[in-house]
Amino acid sequence: MIEPDVWRQLSLFERAGLVRRFYRERHGRSLSAGKARDIVAHLLQGRDYFASARQAAEPVRPLLLYHGVLALSRAAILYLDRGHSGADTLSPQHGLGATDWMGHLAGRLDRLADLGVGVQRGTFTELLRVTGNEERIATFVGPERVRMPWSIADTTAIPAGHAISLKEVVGRVPELPPSYERTFATHAPMHPTAIHSLDSTTTIVLPETALGLPDEAHLRAELQLPHDVNIRIAEHHPLLGAVTHYHFGLFHPSLAEMMTSLPPVRNDRAGRIYPVAPLDFGGTRAAVSSLAVLYMIAYMMGMLVRYHPSVWLALTSRESGDLMLPLLQAAVAVVEERFP
Repeated sequence: MIEPDVWRQLSLFERAGLVRRFYRERHGRSLSAGKARDIVAHLLQGRDYFASARQAAEPVRPLLLYHGVLALSRAAILYLDRGHSGADTLSPQHGLGATDWMGHLAGRLDRLADLGVGVQRGTFTELLRVTGNEERIATFVGPERVRMPWSIADTTAIPAGHAISLKEVVGRVPELPPSYERTFATHAPMHPTAIHSLDSTTTIVLPETALGLPDEAHLRAELQLPHDVNIRIAEHHPLLGAVTHYHFGLFHPSLAEMMTSLPPVRNDRAGRIYPVAPLDFGGTRAAVSSLAVLYMIAYMMGMLVRYHPSVWLALTSRESGDLMLPLLQAAVAVVEERFP
């Protein structure tokens, strides 16, 4: 099998000498031999966990994948943060905690979507900190519709404790809205769109899905659109053809300030564009990066397999109440492909 390009790039960090050179170029200071070995060890461990997950049977695959995500996250924290002198200074905690899964499940597959996790101090919060909760996206700008890369970050402090459900988390993965809609018979909290920006205006076109158009009031609330934004419905679009869609414009002082005027935006693996509703942490709304969302999914799926294996076995055995299985399998596949 041809090795994916991302693993070829990461393989450069599997040599202590190269890691020390890259670290000096990034931070302007030397990296100790011990810390370099710790970074390499976590990367190698993460690669092996991902490789094992690809070959593993379904009853254990999500758990192996989470261990791979955890190892790569710890390597990234060591590399990006100058404050940690080595692996022994990293938090042993995951940074997320399950909220009463035992009582919540009670053998009921139909309650899987409501399983929740709360944010705690640990690897998850450290990963958010060292990456700055950064999201790299691309949208179309200018009269020639040039694809322009952007880097954005939501710096909202995420409070600890408030539970976020599995349904809320998988709803923030841009590859999953069709599966989400089939599973829950409701619109996902992110929407496929066409976005085109000129100097002072960004036009957003939101076509209908298999469920039609979302409720306008709900869309405004989800994306926190200003009250003066005029959302219109049309039946035809010059690029999309005969498709019912919403379209509206957002105004900004300049192209450079465009991203501060838009709702949070994500790209899927094919580069398609999705405005996304921020997660609600008990009244504090934050647009968590795609990297952090995939960490949350990996953790939740790994803990489900590890501590509730009979529930996962019942789900994968296609027992009654297994409606979420295709969505969860798709979510695991996205973690495997996109997290590294």
